[in-house]
Amino acid sequence: MFYIAQNNQPAGPYSVDQIAAMVNAGSITSSTLTVVVGGTQWVPAHKVAELAYLFLDPVMSRNNEVTKRKNGGGKRRSIIAVGTISTFAIISVMCAYAYYQYGMHRFDSLIPKFCDAKEKDVIASYIRKSGQACSRISSCKNSSTYDNTNGLTVDVSVSCDGNAVTTYDVFMLNGTNGTIYIKDASGNTKSCHDLETGELDKICL
Repeated sequence: MFYIAQNNQPAGPYSVDQIAAMVNAGSITSSTLTVVVGGTQWVPAHKVAELAYLFLDPVMSRNNEVTKRKNGGGKRRSIIAVGTISTFAIISVMCAYAYYQYGMHRFDSLIPKFCDAKEKDVIASYIRKSGQACSRISSCKNSSTYDNTNGLTVDVSVSCDGNAVTTYDVFMLNGTNGTIYIKDASGNTKSCHDLETGELDKICL
């Protein structure tokens, strides 16, 4: 499942089949920014292994066409066509890079809405992995941030089932494993657990 960036806001999550349908409809392009559910780094869709096959390479397609015409169209015509395609490829890469860099400066608006209903369900499942009872998230505060140096920093504080005595802080730096901090009413950390596995993390204490 993936989130996609639409109108500078995260949308989804969507399955690969749903994204394929949107690609066919023209609402998603190869440069549309995406992030896997539970991930932190947004990248263009064509750089995601599971989605890359959805996008044809226009440069490769044109090269194949030039190759076919080379045998019957004359050597000079083929050389000119190849040169034009090479120029087009360079311009395309430069435009894609500029678009991606511009998008990096707008990521504040692409921070996932971790306190939405779907995301709260995901957080509750992580808390249960750590051995805690949590049927639903009763309060949620999303303090996540993004900057071009550190990327996305996930920082979400929640409580479960109306219990104000115990709170849970979900913390994840860009490119690192997430951690759940279980805290008492005074804000003291009682234990830490790996976000994905729920295993106890003694190092964080």
